[in-house]
Amino acid sequence: MDAAEAKSYDIARLTLRGMIECGNELRNSCKNARCFEEAAAEIVSFLYERMANAETSQHSFVLARFYKTCLFRDLPFELQEFAARLVDSKPESDSLRCLTLLGSRGEEPDWNDIRKSRGHRAIPLPSDEFVGRLPMISNLINQLGIDVKTIIHGRNDIILDHEEKTFGVFHIPEAGGSPYIPAQDGFIKPFGIRSVIGFGGMITAKDMFAVILFSKDHISKARADLLAPLALSIKNALIPFAYGRLFKNGNQPHAGYFNDTLEVVKLHSKLATTEQLLCTSERIALEQFEKLETNLNKLKSAEETLVQCDKFAALGEMAGGIAHEINNPVSIIHTLSGQISEALASSPADIEFAKSRIADIENQSLRISRIISGLRSFSRDASGDRFVKAGLDAIINETLSLCSSRFKHNKVETRYSACNEQVKIECRPSEIIQVLLNLLNNAFDAVVATEGGWIDISVAPGMNKVVISISDSGNGIPEQVVGRIFQPFFTTKPVGKGTGLGLSISKGIVETHGGTISLDRKCLNTKFDISLPFKQPGS
Repeated sequence: MDAAEAKSYDIARLTLRGMIECGNELRNSCKNARCFEEAAAEIVSFLYERMANAETSQHSFVLARFYKTCLFRDLPFELQEFAARLVDSKPESDSLRCLTLLGSRGEEPDWNDIRKSRGHRAIPLPSDEFVGRLPMISNLINQLGIDVKTIIHGRNDIILDHEEKTFGVFHIPEAGGSPYIPAQDGFIKPFGIRSVIGFGGMITAKDMFAVILFSKDHISKARADLLAPLALSIKNALIPFAYGRLFKNGNQPHAGYFNDTLEVVKLHSKLATTEQLLCTSERIALEQFEKLETNLNKLKSAEETLVQCDKFAALGEMAGGIAHEINNPVSIIHTLSGQISEALASSPADIEFAKSRIADIENQSLRISRIISGLRSFSRDASGDRFVKAGLDAIINETLSLCSSRFKHNKVETRYSACNEQVKIECRPSEIIQVLLNLLNNAFDAVVATEGGWIDISVAPGMNKVVISISDSGNGIPEQVVGRIFQPFFTTKPVGKGTGLGLSISKGIVETHGGTISLDRKCLNTKFDISLPFKQPGS
């Protein structure tokens, strides 16, 4: 793959899939390396070149470095001299382990040549006390989950058990002023380093490796933890070099094993690392799925809130009409009450007249009761309700009770021929009312300013479903916006007039009921068809 075609990975947006793809490419990046040093160089080059900000295309990291512990005796002479200067004398044992810089890639030209590193080419680790005086190194080893004694004193066993093979992530979220990050004035501040992350672990029973990355952007703990599998991907790529030649210009290290034993060690190590990679990937996958589930629950809660907001928006539009619908019977009741008082005060009292007026009051009270019942039913959150068998005619009439007065007051004719009372559907009635009311309000807004505007409601029962059609005298919906009418927040109404949620929410409700809602594009006017099953699946 050419550099121009190579995929970049943005750590701020790295998904589980991206992490797996990145790990796969990392494992393949070392295939042409001839020694450990060349493999390390390939790894830091990959991380520096391929990790980039998706928006700016700038490198995610200012500097990427690779370290591995090596025996003092396996170091080239110049590195032995370098390490000896740091402990003021030649080590007593050539088995001293040194944390050795094997790969470096960064913004500055000098950072791309490990020989030009001033103080970090080969850091001797002679004792716990000495390591404790190196805050970054001690913190690195600790965060990677490695026992420092394992590094300093080594282990007698050749192969670590699966559970003992440590790996992890090193993370300093705020590098500026951190006691764990040296060179604050010479490196951190001048180059604007914000966060430092790294990953690594044991590459053999006695040696560790670590990749350290310096970023100008803040990296959260959640993002840093997502990199744990990369440590295992790198380890998998490095196992073939772990017991081979360390440096480009060097001999085979004094591993002390015969060739056949080395092959067994490599195979066991490869198997254990693969198992670790699988376990870590599974753990992170589960964590990501848990986060996804949490976000889906939040989304569902937000959706339910939007549904309620849409209801209240619809009620707001109808408020004047509903008030008028209630005020009319209240005024009638007031008048009838006065007539009853007069009838009873006359001599003799006109009992029959009073009884007839009391019956009229009861009828007006029932009218108010139906309106309030409709409001109560419509306003409540029904998303958690069970589906019940309800008469479709009653649902439509309850919907019309909420808006008919408004339509009549604005001289918009409402046409509805009562459907058979036997037509019943399994549904959440208040949600179906919400769908019908959204469509009726849209139809009203479309025709209210026209002469002789009308809205028609028809019901067509079929074998397994019923189709409710709502049409109006409008000229239809422009072809260029038809494909967007069910999108959330899309509206053709003036600013402040509509939320753009009505049709989107209605579509969701209808689909929850196992039905469909569609625009009849063949109709010369505006016509929506709602298809609903008589029975819900499994009922």
